[in-house]
Parts: sequence; C-alpha cells; structure tokens
Amino acid sequence: MITRRLAVFLGCINYFSNMKYRIIPAIIFGLSLFVYSCTKENYETKFKVIIGPCDSITFSKNIKPIINLKCASASGCHDGNSPNGDFTAYDLMAPKISKFNQRVLITKDMPKGDILTVDQLSMITCWLNKGAKND
Repeated sequence: MITRRLAVFLGCINYFSNMKYRIIPAIIFGLSLFVYSCTKENYETKFKVIIGPCDSITFSKNIKPIINLKCASASGCHDGNSPNGDFTAYDLMAPKISKFNQRVLITKDMPKGDILTVDQLSMITCWLNKGAKND
C-alpha cells in the first residue's frame, strides 16, 4: 500500500514538474504580448501633427499661401491664366472646393509634380472640415 501511494505521489510530482516546462513559456509569451501591446504606438497617433485648433485655420492666413506656393505660382496650373481653374482668389475657387477636396485629400494626385507636407494637409483638412469658408 505504501509503495502504491509512493508511486502515485511520484507520478504527480513527475506530472507537475513536466507541466512547469509548458506553463513557464506560456506565461512568458503572454507577458511579452501584454507588455508589447501596452508600449506599441499607434501609427496615426505617432505621426499625427498637432497644428492647434482648427478654429485658428483661415483661408487667407493658412490656405491661400499653400495654394499660391503649391498650386498657382510654382506650377502655374491654377493661376489667373489657367484653363484648369483659377485658385488665386476664394471666389474663383469656391465652385471647385469639392473637386479640390477629392484631388488633394482623397486621391492625393494634386499638386502635380509636388507634394504637400503633413502640416499643409492638416491645415487643408481642418479648413475643409469646418466648412471651407472665406475667412
């Protein structure tokens, strides 16, 4: 009877000692996933540019200089002599704001031959989201 109990006891010890070799890697793996998920930065959060509140973005102060630099004077595509549309004044650009939004922010194929910085894209997005007003 004692040898049987001893055999059962030794069998239990052997079972649990083998189990630790399975549990320890699982615990380490689980902890590493937990730590990694807590420290991993979201791509959008990491590269998000804070330019201030959108309320401070105006056409005359922020958007017009971008258009003049990237769309009108540099490329000549949207200046006063352009058949593509004159974007040098708000009144001339206003009828094409939805197309401007589509080409600059969605398909991102404008400006031709140039790129907009993250700050410039953020300002344009803010301005369009608050109604693309002439302010």
